[in-house]
Amino acid sequence: MMWFMLLLLVPLFGLAVLFGVYIQRTGRLTWFLNRYFYYLRKSHKFQRNTPPENYLSMHALLDWKAYPYSYLYDELENFLYSKIKARAVADISEYDVSDASRDKFKKYLLGKELQIDTSKSCMEKSSKVIFSGSGFELRRVVIDNKINGLSVDFILGLPDSLCSSDTIIALHGFTSSPKKIMGIGEIDYSNAIGLDFVKKGYMVVAPFVFGQGERLSPLAALASMMDATIEGIALENISSCIEYMGQEYGSSRFGIYGISGGATLALYSGALHDKVVCVAASNILHDRVKGFSDILASKGLFSGGVNKPYYHYFFCKYPFYFEYSFSKIAALICPKPLYVDNGKSDRYYHYYDAAGEYLKIHEYYKEQQSTGRFTYNVFEGYHEADVDSVVPWMLSNLQAKD
Repeated sequence: MMWFMLLLLVPLFGLAVLFGVYIQRTGRLTWFLNRYFYYLRKSHKFQRNTPPENYLSMHALLDWKAYPYSYLYDELENFLYSKIKARAVADISEYDVSDASRDKFKKYLLGKELQIDTSKSCMEKSSKVIFSGSGFELRRVVIDNKINGLSVDFILGLPDSLCSSDTIIALHGFTSSPKKIMGIGEIDYSNAIGLDFVKKGYMVVAPFVFGQGERLSPLAALASMMDATIEGIALENISSCIEYMGQEYGSSRFGIYGISGGATLALYSGALHDKVVCVAASNILHDRVKGFSDILASKGLFSGGVNKPYYHYFFCKYPFYFEYSFSKIAALICPKPLYVDNGKSDRYYHYYDAAGEYLKIHEYYKEQQSTGRFTYNVFEGYHEADVDSVVPWMLSNLQAKD
């Protein structure tokens, strides 16, 4: 009898877990409480919010459809979407690759209000070993940022036997972390590529990249009030790491690798920093105007669902994405060696014209007689680091001291 009860309870428990995951992910529990028990919330005493406005959310699709003013949201969304599409076509001829400017590019990202202390040393605030392996150690280091009042937190991989004074910067993507890209904890889509670089005898810096959580959008909105962006602040984190490694370890040449959201920053850094001598960017090449507008308007690959751009970087003001496509940023990187890849099964980037961006970059490198310095690889895989291709490419280009 006991075994029979257990056999009965196990599937019921499993269904309960699945139901719990469902209501957590869809926000249905929050919706239910906000709709029927809103009067119990403390905020209700401060400001009386009642149905239906009090429970409309990004999750409440059915409620949005029933909301009497929903058509106005749809109307505005479609209007803005069509304007962006029309602008994208017009800007094909308006912004030429040759017009790309480093100073203008950086100004879009950092604005004029944030003061960068160029004379400031990036002093170490703390450093401790968090992992010791065979032939290497990983340290968690916190230093001062070049922006006064901010810190930079990164993992530093130090091999026992250095093959070079050069340093590789490894930038994780969204929903990842410095620990994961450096091989600590459960392996994710970065495939612990940072640790591979360390095992090859290179110092590796893996800074924390803001890239997950609902706090990201409010922080980015605060930055926008100062005419800045989270991406611009992240670039100063990388600059501070470069400064620190020069001060403490004598590094004057850097290779930079990034995956997904980190790949965007890798391309930005390669365009802006002279000490970055080669750039590898995984699973990011695409037409951002097409991709972002579809995400925000639930079109294309994202039709039929509501997405969460508030988990993403806050978007730069117009005309940044029209003027600085990935192909135009690559023009600022040229003639440095540049490696870009996309997984064959990572359909998002192929749908949003990764091939078209590749052709533009290839054409520019060809015009600058640097075709051999640009590599585009479509590998068998998904949204992940292609360790077997990236690592030898990076090491080969760091070892070329031209």
